[in-house]
Amino acid sequence: GSYLNLLEEEYKENHSDPMCAIYYGCELCFHNRDDEGLEVFLKANEECDFTNYPEVGYQIQLNIADYYKEHGDLELALEYAEKAETFGIITRRLYMMRADIYFNMKDYKNSEKFMLKALNVTYNYRSWVETDEYFNGRCYDQLSLVYYELNNYSLAIDNCILALEYHPDDERLLNNLEYFKEALG
Repeated sequence: GSYLNLLEEEYKENHSDPMCAIYYGCELCFHNRDDEGLEVFLKANEECDFTNYPEVGYQIQLNIADYYKEHGDLELALEYAEKAETFGIITRRLYMMRADIYFNMKDYKNSEKFMLKALNVTYNYRSWVETDEYFNGRCYDQLSLVYYELNNYSLAIDNCILALEYHPDDERLLNNLEYFKEALG
């Protein structure tokens, strides 16, 4: 319980320190104080120099993008996801976020474009920048949904099968596969 208080005190003293901002903002979000976390992240964009901490700048942009995506402001979410790329850290997570935002905007061609970019990223940082979550079939799952929306049922099926290689007992994936097959005819 005192960890948040300690971070708050540190942040008051060093609010332009990128590490201080990321830790405090994330801790606020952890305590379901997302609006306050967003304020910290937005302020960090104005006051912090990320030159020596590009991964922090990257993470802050994605945190802001995720906040706006969750709150339905997809244009702002996309803007901050695009800003994350300017930090030079290219991850599946980054491209999948952009693909997901486009998917929610019903822009399936751009969603497909960024899902394919995500699949081309083969390096996994295995850190807080990116976890194994993005290398466990999730790309294929999401891409199968994109292809379904594009009425390319054959590719929807192919990608659903690839996702099932990672999660063979996933009921949702199994149901999707049957649904895609029915759509193909």
